[in-house]
Amino acid sequence: MILVVDNNCQDISDVDMANNNLNFYRENYGNVKAMRTIVQAEGGTGFFKIWHSLQIDLEIDHHICLGYVNSTTFSVRVEMVDAKRILK
Repeated sequence: MILVVDNNCQDISDVDMANNNLNFYRENYGNVKAMRTIVQAEGGTGFFKIWHSLQIDLEIDHHICLGYVNSTTFSVRVEMVDAKRILK
């Protein structure tokens, strides 16, 4: 199952730079050690909470892609490997 959420955002002047700034989240998504430190801080923890909910609470293997599609659209795509059991 694939879930895609696109959000309108403020105009981003440099989409490439904004996407590069997201590398930290891409590289640490699913890294339990890094996430323990991050979730104790204020802000920027939503992606790691998504990982925990899907991977730990629901036991669903998944992949996430996130980034700016253009200067006014931010997109998150979650690909769940086997989500049949939650669709009952």
